[in-house]
Amino acid sequence: MLWIRLLISLSALSFFQLNGQESNVSDELLEHFRAENCHEILPLLEGIIDENSDNPLFWYNKGLCETQVVNFEAAKESFIKADELDVVGTGKVTYENLYYNLALSELKLNNINGSLEYIEKTLQLENLPSALFQDGNFSVLANNPKYKKLMIQYKPSLNKWTSIFLFIVFQGILLFSILIFRKKGNKKSNIILGLFVLSFALTLAVFVLYWSGYIYIYPFRYLDKFFIVLGYLFGPLLLMYIQSLFTEKLKFKLIFYHFIPYSICFLLYVGRLFIDVSETAFAPLLNLLFNPWVRIIHMSIYLVLIYSYVKREKFNIADNVSVWLNYLMYSFFGLILSYVIYFTLVNFPFFDQQWDYMISFMISFFIILISIMGYLQPEVFWGFRIEEVLTFVKYKKSGLSKSLSLELKQKLLSLMIDEQVYKENNISLEILADRLGTSKHNTSQIINEHFKENFFEFLNDFRIDEAKELLISRHNNLNITEILYEVGFNNKVSFNNAFKKRTGLTPTQYKSRMLSIA
Repeated sequence: MLWIRLLISLSALSFFQLNGQESNVSDELLEHFRAENCHEILPLLEGIIDENSDNPLFWYNKGLCETQVVNFEAAKESFIKADELDVVGTGKVTYENLYYNLALSELKLNNINGSLEYIEKTLQLENLPSALFQDGNFSVLANNPKYKKLMIQYKPSLNKWTSIFLFIVFQGILLFSILIFRKKGNKKSNIILGLFVLSFALTLAVFVLYWSGYIYIYPFRYLDKFFIVLGYLFGPLLLMYIQSLFTEKLKFKLIFYHFIPYSICFLLYVGRLFIDVSETAFAPLLNLLFNPWVRIIHMSIYLVLIYSYVKREKFNIADNVSVWLNYLMYSFFGLILSYVIYFTLVNFPFFDQQWDYMISFMISFFIILISIMGYLQPEVFWGFRIEEVLTFVKYKKSGLSKSLSLELKQKLLSLMIDEQVYKENNISLEILADRLGTSKHNTSQIINEHFKENFFEFLNDFRIDEAKELLISRHNNLNITEILYEVGFNNKVSFNNAFKKRTGLTPTQYKSRMLSIA
């Protein structure tokens, strides 16, 4: 018998040196398990078990093969050994898979209580739904009272928070529909902003599926980890949206470069649905892109690019546009900060699972912010026109003579002082140019050269001057909201910002101070 064992050992050694890979037993076991021919490899293991006794993957894959050949007693021992050696720490096996196989082994050995213990461990681990054990292997437990109780307890369902988040998802999809199909204003900017909102809504939807347990139910399970892919859209889409406000054309080449990380991540994500990418040459790239800190760095880079771009153009934009862009930047910074805090705290033992909602709160805030700003500043949904964003124009090639410039200046002052056109809340550079009987280019040049301001600053000077008079007048009963509409503003945010910029005080503070002096 000794010579037979020796022959088997030599056969095993030669077998496991295929492709130049010595002692790569665990991989060979996994390949045979997938090929469903474990009966060929298991007899060859006897002579090399001692060499692999400390390899947790060896024991786990050995257990899989023993399950395949219906040797559940040996499989149970192998899985327990893999657990003792911390097979989960290798990063290639999850507790869910380990406990599932132990539960199955115990069941096949007619140890019902042992099987139920591992089932409960698996469900408690990630609050997974009962679908994990509805593959037919556990059908014999269908009438077991404890099993039925566990299936009801961990049945996929929505709680208070996931219901709120789901409502915000629908809000985001509605916003996307409004922006994508709106024909007025800057259509290109509307489409990009709509896609930006949609990426957030879809990310939040995947989170809801995960927390409610539906992510493990067909067909939702194909969306597992899809939020990682979507994360590579946030920065590029926000940068593109802001750039689209300042230029009529976006360069395709630059757009292509910005979306390379997303494209690669998306292809790898789709690929892992069909093949085990971890066993291919793309595994390092997959691990890199799926690393949360890489996504944080990616978003941080775009925050810097966006901040630099807005800072460079801040003197060329109207107050309402400036307020809107600042809201977007600060909110994006808040989102990145929530990622940093979450993925830092998750490593500490005091981490609370309720903190999982941290990132979702920021995503929800983003969607709600765009909704509210769309109400307060309708231009968000209209799409800021390019002439409303860029207010300083180069006049080197202007054909405007000095005498005509002075004539138009006087006419402009007459329109502002005598006709008070600034009170018209829909007044734009184009409408003002029509009133002057000249082009938008000439109108912008007159305001810039004679008053050293852009169109919006020039307009707001007259509005704020009248608002100041109305605030301290004892002959009117208008409140602050009525005054802001009276002088031509569309919303309280723009009015307060413009007022404080020129006086250093809010309208309420100004009124109190002036009345106390009087």
